[in-house]
Order: sequence, then structure tokens, then C-alpha cells
Amino acid sequence: MERKFQMLTSPTLLDELDEKLRNKFKTTPAQADKIRSELESACEVLSTSDHLRVIQDDPDDDRVLECAIVGRANYLVSGDRHLLKLSQFEGIAILNVREFMDILDPLA
Repeated sequence: MERKFQMLTSPTLLDELDEKLRNKFKTTPAQADKIRSELESACEVLSTSDHLRVIQDDPDDDRVLECAIVGRANYLVSGDRHLLKLSQFEGIAILNVREFMDILDPLA
């Protein structure tokens, strides 16, 4: 099946995911390493500056916005309430998974 989109991430986002997997979700180091490796293979990994300051309530969300900007994303897909509240940022539509799936396959 042909993929209709390119996933983007950054080393900073991968580090945050790794920390959440190990500490919040209690995955083993081997499981966390495997998930990170699979994402690195499936995504375009972009360098970001980590300087953007937009979301005061959760500055980690700024790293997601930076990745989308650097990657020239059309869509940012998230379940995060701070990001979804923006609805768009610098021309990038911020959608939940259902909204994005509807764009990919409007007849589903």
C-alpha cells in the first residue's frame, strides 16, 4: 500500500518519547529502544532549534510545532489539547487523528 504522507520527528521529540515510554509507561529499555528505532526508520528525522516559544502551559509542545515548521508540514496530527486549541499555526493545520483520517480517505 502506498503511503500518502511522510511522518516527521526530531531528536528532541524522540528523546521525550523515550523518557515517557520508560518512566510513564514503564516499558523496558529494550522495548523503548525498539520503538525509537522503528520510528527513526519510518520518519524523516529533522534538526530543530528548540527556540520557539508559543505554548506557555506546556513548552514541550513547542518542539512539535518546530518540527512541523522545519519539515514544511501541511498537517500536524495530535491528541494534545494545547496544540489542538491552536487549530493552525503558520499555515499548518492542526488536526486530531479522526480529522486527518477523513482527509486521507473522505469516504471511510
